[in-house]
This record gives sequence, structure tokens and C-alpha cells, in this order.
Amino acid sequence: MVRIINGRGQLGEKLQRYTNIKSLLDVAIYHTWQVTYSGDSNMSKEMIQLNEYNKLVEFSNKNPNTKIIFISTTSQRSSWYTYYKEQAEAYLLANHDSCIILKFPAFIGKGILPKLKSGEINPYGTIELITLDKAAETVEEYIYYNGLKRVFTIEGEKIEAKTLVEILNV
Repeated sequence: MVRIINGRGQLGEKLQRYTNIKSLLDVAIYHTWQVTYSGDSNMSKEMIQLNEYNKLVEFSNKNPNTKIIFISTTSQRSSWYTYYKEQAEAYLLANHDSCIILKFPAFIGKGILPKLKSGEINPYGTIELITLDKAAETVEEYIYYNGLKRVFTIEGEKIEAKTLVEILNV
């Protein structure tokens, strides 16, 4: 059986179609990680990300025989989000025998693109993007994978961030 853990958001919607896949193994696509928090302003960004990390550790411990496909990031940004995603990857590799880590670039959707377009964030350097359909298809490819290599960096399309903003503002 293939399960999606959380499965909300843009990629989660695309991944729903794979829950009908029959598998001899219990497979969990771990796609639940809060990037930002808009509610309790008393909770620090670090604590929010530590909480997400602890949820993954708890899930891993409660599901030792489940193959976990962990959706991670290729982000090079220095942030608590990236820090704890990397900690989660390390934890899974050291403690969960049946795991796959898929490191994706930014998704084309409601995340970074509207922020670039509105000027909320400034364009800098090169940005790598992947469509939600391509990301979902990539996850599907790894449902039956059982090789020794467990960390995969998924490539997208690279474009200068300033050029992307110009395209968005046409």
C-alpha cells in the first residue's frame, strides 16, 4: 500500500493519484513539512522546524518496516527549514533502513514565484524549478526502487532569477 503522509498542498494533490498503487511493501511518501508558520507568532522559526523534525523521527520510530520516501529540498539557503530538512535526511539514513530521500528544486506553483513577482523577495543568482507533474512522476519512479543508493537530487530547469522575474511581469 502507498500512503501519503499529509499530502496537502500543490504536490500533495498531484501525489494523490499514486495512493491506488498496489505494493507488497508499506510505502509512505513523507510530504508533510511546514515551511512557514502564520499562526502563533510566539513560536520561533527554529522551534517550528525542530517540531517538524521531531514529527518525522516519531513517524520513523512508529513505522520501522515502512519504506519512507522523504520529500526534501536542494535549497542552499541558510535557514532553519534547510537545516532541519538536512537533519531529517541524516536521521533517516542512519536509523531507517528502508528510506529514499528525494531532493527537489523549487516547485513551479504558489511558493516562490508569487513572492518573486510581487517583490516580496528579491531575485538573486540562478533559480532551479520543477513542475509539479514532473515532481510527482519522479516520486512514482522511486516507489518500487530498492537499490543501495538512497539519496537522489532531482534536477529541474535553471534560469537567472532576474530573467524569471521579467518573464513573470510580462
